[in-house]
Amino acid sequence: MADGPALPADEDPAAPGAAAQAAAALREPFTRIAAAAAPLLRCPDPALVTATEELMNAAGNIEDAARLAEKLAAFGRTATAPPATWRERRRARRAG
Repeated sequence: MADGPALPADEDPAAPGAAAQAAAALREPFTRIAAAAAPLLRCPDPALVTATEELMNAAGNIEDAARLAEKLAAFGRTATAPPATWRERRRARRAG
């Protein structure tokens, strides 16, 4: 026997009970995502921090798959970009 009452086969997935179950199912993966993103949010590279924040925001709206894919690609480009050279960092400090 199941832990809770069985759901009828014809129950509307948009019903409040289904929404609560869906939210509960997503809670743990989002907790893991936030834990993985925490060190990146403290990174001294502002581009990586911004890309991480934007990816986290896009992940919060699972219905907008195009935006999530766009932000994931941008994060990937930023995270794998070579670090700034000494000369680039010096120019940025002078400009800044």
